[in-house]
Amino acid sequence: MKLGIIRCMQTEDYCPGSRDFRTIRERKGAFMGADDIQLVGFISKVSFPSGLW
Repeated sequence: MKLGIIRCMQTEDYCPGSRDFRTIRERKGAFMGADDIQLVGFISKVSFPSGLW
């Protein structure tokens, strides 16, 4: 599974993404049972179009 994480720029100052990386590494939540996970991107987005979230 190729995985890209897009996060809101408002959180990047206080949230480095360590929980995201730990969840992937430990195969928890949505990643439970996933055999091969390849993180291909981790970026911060300035704003999201309204209605997306």
